Amino acid sequence: MAVKKRSVKSKSILKHILVPMCILLITEIVILAISVYAGGIVERLEENSRDILQERVINKKGFLENEMNNTWSDVTLLAETINTKAEMLEKQGIISIDQLDNGSNEASPLIAEIADDMIQKLRSNRVNDIYVIFNNHDLDENVSDKPGIYIRDMDPASKASNRNADLLIERAPASIVQKLNISTDTSWTPLFNFGKHEKDYYKFLYRPYQAALKKQKNYSLGDMGYWSANNCLDGTLQPFISYSVPLIDTKGRVYGVVGISILEEYLTTLLPNEEINGSGHASYELGITTKKANVYSPVLDSTLFDCTSNLTLLQKEEGYYVENSRDEVYAAIETLHLYNTNTPYLDEQWTIMSLIKDDDLMAFSHHINISLILAGLITLGVGMLGCVLISFKLSSPITSLSKQLKTQKKTDGKLQKTDITEIDQLVDSIESLNQNLLDSFRRFTKIIQLASVKMAGFEYDQEKNDFFITDNFFSVFLQDDIDSSLMTYEQFSQKMKEMSPYIKKKEEHKYVYHLPKDNDIIFVELTISWFDAHHVIGLAEDVTERILEQNIIEYERDHDALTGLMNRRAFHREMQILFDEPEVLKTAALLMVDLDNLKYINDHYGHDSGDTYIRKATEAFVKYSPSNTMISRVSGDEFYLFFFGYEDEEPLRKLLMELKHGIDESYITLGKYETFKIKVSGGISWYPKDATTVKNLQLYSDYAMYKVKHTCKGIFANFNKTDYDNDSYMSRNRAELLKLIETESLHYYFQPIVSTKDGSVFAYEALMRSFMPNLKNPEEILNIAKMESKLGKIEELTMFKAMEGYQENIKNHYFDENTKIFVNSIASEMLSPEMIAKFEKTFEPYLHNVVIEVTEGEKMNETLHQQKQKFVEKWHGALALDDYGSGYNSEILLLSITPKYIKIDMSFIHNIDKDNDKQKIVENIVSYGHERGMLIIAEGVETVDEMKQVMKLKVDFLQGYLLGKPQMKPASIPNEIVKLIQSLNARR
Repeated sequence: MAVKKRSVKSKSILKHILVPMCILLITEIVILAISVYAGGIVERLEENSRDILQERVINKKGFLENEMNNTWSDVTLLAETINTKAEMLEKQGIISIDQLDNGSNEASPLIAEIADDMIQKLRSNRVNDIYVIFNNHDLDENVSDKPGIYIRDMDPASKASNRNADLLIERAPASIVQKLNISTDTSWTPLFNFGKHEKDYYKFLYRPYQAALKKQKNYSLGDMGYWSANNCLDGTLQPFISYSVPLIDTKGRVYGVVGISILEEYLTTLLPNEEINGSGHASYELGITTKKANVYSPVLDSTLFDCTSNLTLLQKEEGYYVENSRDEVYAAIETLHLYNTNTPYLDEQWTIMSLIKDDDLMAFSHHINISLILAGLITLGVGMLGCVLISFKLSSPITSLSKQLKTQKKTDGKLQKTDITEIDQLVDSIESLNQNLLDSFRRFTKIIQLASVKMAGFEYDQEKNDFFITDNFFSVFLQDDIDSSLMTYEQFSQKMKEMSPYIKKKEEHKYVYHLPKDNDIIFVELTISWFDAHHVIGLAEDVTERILEQNIIEYERDHDALTGLMNRRAFHREMQILFDEPEVLKTAALLMVDLDNLKYINDHYGHDSGDTYIRKATEAFVKYSPSNTMISRVSGDEFYLFFFGYEDEEPLRKLLMELKHGIDESYITLGKYETFKIKVSGGISWYPKDATTVKNLQLYSDYAMYKVKHTCKGIFANFNKTDYDNDSYMSRNRAELLKLIETESLHYYFQPIVSTKDGSVFAYEALMRSFMPNLKNPEEILNIAKMESKLGKIEELTMFKAMEGYQENIKNHYFDENTKIFVNSIASEMLSPEMIAKFEKTFEPYLHNVVIEVTEGEKMNETLHQQKQKFVEKWHGALALDDYGSGYNSEILLLSITPKYIKIDMSFIHNIDKDNDKQKIVENIVSYGHERGMLIIAEGVETVDEMKQVMKLKVDFLQGYLLGKPQMKPASIPNEIVKLIQSLNARR
């Protein structure tokens, strides 16, 4: 066997010095880094970057607000001028304001009058476009072309031409174009085309015009001025933003809009990206948001970011970021105050924002961060180099000493001094200790050689390549011919590998060899122990005597002394091992066997004969079972036989039949001539059909065997799950019934019986309740009690427990003391005279309130009924016929007991409001009862419609969930039900 080397890490003195110094250096660097970063320097730099960006946006916001509010949108005076000239022309009969949108001919005179004013306003406001659109109709009604004029200046910042050569006409009647002598654009049309192109109206026309037309407040002209974005004239490619106000004359007529436009291209020159961070890797953006928070409709097409669709901003702790962007894009945002609070456009809010990639925004802070990291790394590198040099200088003397120790055998045993006081003292101690160890080892070797115990050992130091082995090492392994005196470690390892097939048991650091010697086995135990990663020692010992003694003890522990079979504990242990390998089990069967006549033989022939009977049965089990069958004696006359490893049940069934036949043919001789056959009963459970665990397999075979013992002895029977479940169910219920009676665990809940006259509670019915784990249903309790002849105890518990609850509720003022109590009585049972006397004494004040219910569903015991009637009359109580109509001989029973109360079964009451047949039956019962002075109770009333119907049929009392559920302490009748009963009774 090759000796395994245990890996144990060791460190040189250089590492012992170097590592702590490096850790100290790294710790200092980390502390410095923490002080820098925990101080928030980088975070403050990043915050400053955001603040600077926000300041620029604020400045640009102020610029835009001033331009948009005070310069570009200054068209109010122009609107008033247009109104004045329009009214003047209308007074002169040249135009009709109400018909200006009929076409160019109607609008041209007014356009000619206002054209110069518009051009002057275009110049003074420094805007790209100025326009007027005429309209006299509700824009929601239809879409049609509109007359007007639209003039464009592509470069409002440049010096104006005296002859308006720098202007273009986009829309205007042809006569106006000729008169103004201004060039037309390639997309010129005389009208604003909407109808023929089926286009929606421009927002700069639609929103202010409709706001003026349908205004809901007293808005001023300035309040109705509207800023719109993303506009583009039909046939042009220049998008623009626009400001427009409605044209309203002094009569309040809305006849168009006047407005200005700023081309987005020109607007972009006013918002240069380079001024944001100097690199141009940023962008200004105008956005419009509605009530949807943080979602903006972009006005400008950013060249750096995709802003063609709605822009959603995500608010984080640092600020706003563009959602779903390829890069982290930061947004500094400010709101433009373009509208006052009294305006119809409060749903729109303009914003200016600066969009910049987070990396570009934080470029300076990132640069500082990288510089700090590089400085730290350089400091760390220089420090590490210093640590290495210092550690090497300090460790050199100790390293030199270590090399001397490794080669000590080649020297005179003296070590060279290091000139370091503490280390030289250690050298002197090592030399002394080395000599002492050598002397001790020589003495120990001599002792081992003189000992009577067969023991040998070896030692190997890999670093020194030292190998030692005792002379008798291989003699312990029965190989006396091997000379180990000159053996190397490699030769030793080879010999141990050759003996590895004899290893039969392995534990941690221990190996047990089974070595053949003549007809016996010799056991040798080899123990390996590592001092460190390179130094190992081994001890070999002959442990034959110890193992043989241990085997005898284990056999006696696990086997039955009489039969030699496994006992219960060993059988269970082996079964658990088998069940961990289902592929070995395949199809299996557990047979539990009981010797049928053992007690008889012990009683009549003595226990020696009984032991002979057991041994003979054991011989039959072993003889007629396959060799791999596990057989165990689990008690005096009970045995387990476990058959496993079969492909299906068929061969196993055949084998079990042969086993039974073989057992039946076996016998013992008692006395001189008398023979006695072996007789057994057995139960079989199958794996995996019946069970897949050892516990259940044993439980089921045990059940099957005892089933045989109690029915027809002398056969083998298979486990039957249905029988088992039924027996278990009945057994559990019988046990629970006995416990219920013994502990008096029946409880009684009370359900109100309500008068149909006024909704008051007339009586309570006591209803049985059980809280046993399985036996809960009252009907089930009565059935089990009937089978176990315990109905008398149930009757006794019912009468006393119901009255105890009734009495307790009266004392606690839950019941009125004159309230009746209905108690169910078992027709076939009657309290004994002693119990009746106790009952009368205990509940004497309330006996006149007792109503005994006789169940209509059970045959009446005439004698018992007469006795009950006698006692009820004595108490001045009453009888009630319960569940009337649910059983047999209803009319005969009614005639024979003449009850005070008839309780109509709930099967007649359910949905009675929808069933004419049920109504007729109940009507007949009520009529019959009332003619004979009987009172009628409707059971199971659950809906208002059912209650109305039975009250219509003149029943006297109501009972059911509508009025109250059974409870230990019943709640009051719902007030709305009481009022409804009183209302219905008033109509009867």
